[in-house]
Amino acid sequence: MGKRLCLFFFFTFPLLPSLTVEGPPIHLVWRREVGPMTSSPGICEEGIILGTSKKILYLLRPRDGKVISKFKLKGHPASAPTCEGETIYISSQIEDGLLALGLRLGKPIWWMEIPDPLTQPLVGRTRVWVGSGKGWLYCLASLEGRILWRFKADGPIYSNLLLDGEKVFFGDGDGHFYAVDVDKGELLWQFDASSSIISPPGSYRGGVYFGTYGGRFFAVDGERGEKLWDFQTQGSILSSPSFYQGWVFFGSNDFYLYCLEAESGRLCWKFKANGLVHSSPISAWGYLFFGSFDGYLYALDEEGRLFWKCKLGGSIRFSPLFAQGLIFVGADDGCLYAFGR
Repeated sequence: MGKRLCLFFFFTFPLLPSLTVEGPPIHLVWRREVGPMTSSPGICEEGIILGTSKKILYLLRPRDGKVISKFKLKGHPASAPTCEGETIYISSQIEDGLLALGLRLGKPIWWMEIPDPLTQPLVGRTRVWVGSGKGWLYCLASLEGRILWRFKADGPIYSNLLLDGEKVFFGDGDGHFYAVDVDKGELLWQFDASSSIISPPGSYRGGVYFGTYGGRFFAVDGERGEKLWDFQTQGSILSSPSFYQGWVFFGSNDFYLYCLEAESGRLCWKFKANGLVHSSPISAWGYLFFGSFDGYLYALDEEGRLFWKCKLGGSIRFSPLFAQGLIFVGADDGCLYAFGR
């Protein structure tokens, strides 16, 4: 065992690699090896849901990480799964389609072939939307998987989708950002960001926020599609924005986590990690948690000061999840970690 061993880790998991923890006592509750993850974990009524590149979809018990059930997919998960009511939806590559499963990951409810699906399924209003690498946005009936309409963007749709009121928002690989009517699939407005959009959008007080591969972060009026402000970083932005008390937070490939004033775009503070920040920050226990390619899970206070950090067994590419009083985060060592206080 390494000299940097955490005492709580020693007594609980004596056979695992050591973790380096600095700061007040946030402790590891459990660690579950599942294999290389393809997205952030999700939450449903039954537990924690996540997919792996081994083509396995897991349902884990939150309190101890025990496997409740698992499902063997025919293709690689293309995105994070989405849980709505009694159904889990997931996009799958190789076999190219959208799959709906029961909560216990039993027999599929329905399957719809969709060429090159890339985005996490967005569910609401008895519908499910998914974007594809062919540039099509699909809208399906969530109960039976029937295609209701589709909309053609100018480029591939890498960005996860956002449902806000009567609009679905998303960006494409050609640098265009769209607002589409949820009922008819008609274009309401289009905004030119001049760079590929991979960052999932977020909404706050009538504005829609997203980053670009060129490192520029935009705030756009959700009704008219007019730019409210923009902010330039020195790296590509793949992180989704988070919001808290008038601030917007996001990460960049320049190694920084940024905090801007949501209304004006004014920089409030920035915190430098030692690796790329693709993880979107989450709020838990009064602090802001995010991961970095340097392998650390960080916790900052509201002024951007380091409160705590923990070294995991691999890079952290995806966002942590806060649910049922625990923080769940995956690392490139193929393990899902759960932290508590």
